[in-house]
Amino acid sequence: MRREALGEFQMSLTAANAPLDQFARGDDKALSPAQKRGALLFFGKAGCVACHAVAGEANEMFSDFQLHRIAGPQVFPDFGAGTGNVAFTNGTEDIGEEETSGDPSHRYMFRTAPLRNLAVAVAFFHNGAFGSIANAITHHL
Repeated sequence: MRREALGEFQMSLTAANAPLDQFARGDDKALSPAQKRGALLFFGKAGCVACHAVAGEANEMFSDFQLHRIAGPQVFPDFGAGTGNVAFTNGTEDIGEEETSGDPSHRYMFRTAPLRNLAVAVAFFHNGAFGSIANAITHHL
């Protein structure tokens, strides 16, 4: 129930006025040349848009909201008062969606994170394993 409520809240956070949105609406100067090259990779050769979708049910959030296995590193959380983390039910292994669904076919699967407001994110991947988007992309590729 909490998972559905959180998902509903996240779906309401569309703020579609980023430079990419302005560019898509026809402002050719909204993106720098480096940003345009990055967009060509994102939407083309790198294939990011396959999971970080911008059409249909993605609601311009840059996510297909589907489960995927992406080989995210295991990060054992600090557990205890004041840490904000939850202990893994099976000890030290983050088994992904199986943890909540109970479905063994969901092991190591995680929902594609939306990329809106990425510039203000402090950590990346479902478990915060990466401190920069550059490191997250390098690992993913």
